[in-house]
Amino acid sequence: MSSHLQFLILYMCIFRSDMVPYLDQYPTPKSKMLEMVRKDFGISKEEFDSMQKMVKEETMEATVRFATYATQLLTKFKETQESGGDVNEYV
Repeated sequence: MSSHLQFLILYMCIFRSDMVPYLDQYPTPKSKMLEMVRKDFGISKEEFDSMQKMVKEETMEATVRFATYATQLLTKFKETQESGGDVNEYV
């Protein structure tokens, strides 16, 4: 697995770390964890800032794309339900 992909997975896991409630008792746990990841992967602060910006931009684009797919599926599902067709037809 490439280090960039590992970094991205860790980055996303950290931002989804709401699953670890005890981390919330510490000040800025996510930023501390990201700093640990940055150092572990040997990424400069400049490169890290650039990667964070890219991840945020790509996440926004992916979120819009996800919403579009969800809307399309819901629309097809509704049409299928109204026509009395097979529910699996929209997949």
